[in-house]
Amino acid sequence: PLSFAILQRTLRSGCLPNPQTHLLLSDAWLQRRRGSQSVADIINEMKLIGYSPDTGTCNYLVSSLCAVDKLDEAIKVVEEMGAAGCIPDVESYGAVINSLCLARKTNDVVNIVKEMVSKARISPRKGMLTKVASALRANRETWKAIEMIEFVESRGYPVEFESYEVVVEGCLEIREYILAGK
Repeated sequence: PLSFAILQRTLRSGCLPNPQTHLLLSDAWLQRRRGSQSVADIINEMKLIGYSPDTGTCNYLVSSLCAVDKLDEAIKVVEEMGAAGCIPDVESYGAVINSLCLARKTNDVVNIVKEMVSKARISPRKGMLTKVASALRANRETWKAIEMIEFVESRGYPVEFESYEVVVEGCLEIREYILAGK
């Protein structure tokens, strides 16, 4: 918690921590979590020493975990941030979604997108859905991309043209010509 508080103070002062901070923070975080403490418990420990964590500090933790390929832990942090008083935002979800797309973990990324738009009621950032649709297309999961886009639209959020384009190209690749025409 103390290192987390120092990081928060550094970020709030406008300074950027050096690149090793990602690795060190992730390592310290994982050591604390091995003791089976919940994310909320660790963040709440900061409050005991006089610091209230903010979303920016939690986002730095999420991006640090993503940078060292600890995606499952990053997902847990995003899911449990609210319990500790930090509300996840588009940056929180964006870091996880980007990393999951790069790792082509399509089941997880679709679930995170659905959680972001339905539970958190956050509109996807420009290019985010296109990136997810591209990862799904690369895994030849065009139907999942279609279902994800329909889900996002059903919640009233806009979908950019490029996302549709990726899905149509995916339909053509798998010879679903009628589906591509819809």
